[in-house]
Amino acid sequence: MSRTPPLSKELAKKEPVQNTHLNPTRAFILKRYRSAQNITDKEEIAKLKAAAYDYLQLQKDLTERARLYDLDRGAEVVFTPKEMSRRAAARSGLQLPKLDPDLE
Repeated sequence: MSRTPPLSKELAKKEPVQNTHLNPTRAFILKRYRSAQNITDKEEIAKLKAAAYDYLQLQKDLTERARLYDLDRGAEVVFTPKEMSRRAAARSGLQLPKLDPDLE
């Protein structure tokens, strides 16, 4: 009898299942995944792995969205125009040229 394959390392590293009152979706995914440890049907195992993977992608996307929102929120107040230009260039894979320090 084969067991359900383990969750991805990234999803398993998250906070313990006991703290699920903060995230009911995570609790649902983990409970469903762990309750099916004795399932041998390959299609059902694939569905469970896909659900866990989709949740992991959702978490990554939400984290990235929050990071991008923080960068955009009030950037013109927090950063100088030179720093905003440098960051914009870096996001597109470019580097700003070195300027004469007397011009800064």
